[in-house]
Amino acid sequence: MAANIDGIACKFLKGGSDDPKLSVQTWIVPGMAGIGAHTSGLNSGRFQFTAVLYDTLPLVRSWMSDLEELQGTVVDAEDDQGTLYEDLMVVSVRRRTPTVAYIPPDPTYRGEVVIEGAPA
Repeated sequence: MAANIDGIACKFLKGGSDDPKLSVQTWIVPGMAGIGAHTSGLNSGRFQFTAVLYDTLPLVRSWMSDLEELQGTVVDAEDDQGTLYEDLMVVSVRRRTPTVAYIPPDPTYRGEVVIEGAPA
C-alpha cells in the first residue's frame, strides 16, 4: 500500500515515533540530602510525521483540510517505506503554504502537513 495516514494517501510520509521508555518522576524533600525517584511504567515518546502531496492546487488544499480533520482522533499510518504505525493520537496538525513544483508536463503544487501526537 502507498504512504497514507488513516487512509488519506500521501506521496511521501516521513517520520515516526520513539521507542517506549521508562517514565521517571523525581522529587526533592527540603532539609534532606539527595532526591527521590519513582518509575511509573513504559511511556512511548511522541511522534511526528511530515506528509507531502503533489497535485493541483484545489486537490492539495482539500487534502490538507482532510488531514487537519484528523486532529483529536486515533489513526493508523503507513510511511513510504511500508512501516505501519498503529493507534496514534493526533494532537497537532500544521499545514504549510502550498508551493509550486513543476513536474512535466504541467505545473503542480506541493502540499506539506506536519502531524504530531502520542501513542493512544
